Amino acid sequence: MVSKRIAELGGAPASRRTFLKSAAATAGILVVGTYVGVKNGAAVAARAARPNAFVTIAPDNTVTVTIKHLDMGQGNTRGLATIVADELDADWSQIRTAFTPADAELSNNLLMGPIQGTGGSTAPANSWMQLRRAGAAAKEMLIVAAAYEWKVRATEITVEKGVLRHTGTGHSATFGELAASASTLPVPQEPRLKDSKDWVYSAGA
Repeated sequence: MVSKRIAELGGAPASRRTFLKSAAATAGILVVGTYVGVKNGAAVAARAARPNAFVTIAPDNTVTVTIKHLDMGQGNTRGLATIVADELDADWSQIRTAFTPADAELSNNLLMGPIQGTGGSTAPANSWMQLRRAGAAAKEMLIVAAAYEWKVRATEITVEKGVLRHTGTGHSATFGELAASASTLPVPQEPRLKDSKDWVYSAGA
């Protein structure tokens, strides 16, 4: 089991993020929360490193992107979800969205803040790197989980339209099938981001 291997390696002291991830793991759900601050000129909002971008992958293979900006016709919901879909190499049909509850600290718009606000075309710029890193981290966790289960190198696994494959062995699995195993892994702090030339949904962004 991946969880057993992680236990053998030892772990960091429990934190709120760890508790949330562990609780989700019990239900076989992968929840990835990352924190990325955004500079506003010379001023930088002083915020504790609490997760502010969430991606949830359920056993039914749905991927839910949590959006902190309201959508009042600007296309924020679809636009921000595409960022995660690209980094994950997900199929668009499996993408879902949800809005964060009111929490000015957790969902602070650092280009306007300190408030949880939407306006001035700030949504993409504010959430761009947050969501990219959340999607990339989730993808890395899925790949590592697959590599462990299939006993292959992570670098030999490809991801396309929500399916992980290993050509040499013929193994394949959907995100949902790997969500439980991936949820036991630590969240990568510096996930590798895709090159812009490989974007599918964010092309031209």
